[in-house]
Amino acid sequence: MDTNEQPTFKSQKGLIAYLDVLGYKNFLNNNLVDKIANIIVDILYKIPENIKNNKIEEIDSVFKFQNETLKKRFLETISCKEVNLNSSSLDNVDEILKSFNIIMVKVLQNIIYFSFSDTILIVIPYSPVKNDVEGGIVNNLIKVLFGYYISDLYNILFKNGLPIRGVITEGEFILDDKNHQIFAGKPLIEAYEESYLLEISAVVISNKNHFSEEFLNAYKFMKLGTLFKYSIPLKNKEFQNYYTINPSVAWEYNTREKILESFVAHNKNLPESAIQKLNNTEIFFKYFTKNLLT
Repeated sequence: MDTNEQPTFKSQKGLIAYLDVLGYKNFLNNNLVDKIANIIVDILYKIPENIKNNKIEEIDSVFKFQNETLKKRFLETISCKEVNLNSSSLDNVDEILKSFNIIMVKVLQNIIYFSFSDTILIVIPYSPVKNDVEGGIVNNLIKVLFGYYISDLYNILFKNGLPIRGVITEGEFILDDKNHQIFAGKPLIEAYEESYLLEISAVVISNKNHFSEEFLNAYKFMKLGTLFKYSIPLKNKEFQNYYTINPSVAWEYNTREKILESFVAHNKNLPESAIQKLNNTEIFFKYFTKNLLT
């Protein structure tokens, strides 16, 4: 092997989403290789890349405020104090917005997406900044941005017949910096263990080390709504409260028949082990549409 191709390992902190495609083994067993390959390429690889590109476009539009009132609202959000429309603080807001825009686009461009078998790993490498106002704002923006990215992925995969469950967490991992791949890390193991227990199609924010509170506070800080709190059913027939990524797909998949379509799409059948996940997802979606606004 050429030494130039050798991986370069380094320790890196970041946000991690560990996702599990439900019914994947069933999907593999019931389809021809060509069809499997096409679905994997068209759904599991192209969709995440399309979401990333769409998010970059959205970030550009969000930060290019032309309205002074919107600039005022943004400044008030990030400074946590009222701003006068005639204040000199608005004079350099365009530069502030430009710097945040550059940071967020770079964050999106550095997203690592890794899919193998029924597992999807998505990581945003970043080092949290402490004791710095703008650094704190960036940390919160990154969490919210990641949450919206995973929400889009969850909803689009569900519509494409690949319901997922998973956990969003934060921590340190080993990264191959040259090839942009993840290899190991305690957060990956912990996220796998949490995800495995979920008896439902949902993506939750990990309860480890108070991370869910940090993630929730990021949403509140940016005044972009909040996360959805739900009592998630587990394999041991117990329940645990989690903040979850909003399943906006529930507005369209609002009947058992529609939800079943996703669970059995691509020639998947519904084994006994999947029926309870289907039931729990149906209850989850109904609760969401009944109790939350769009």
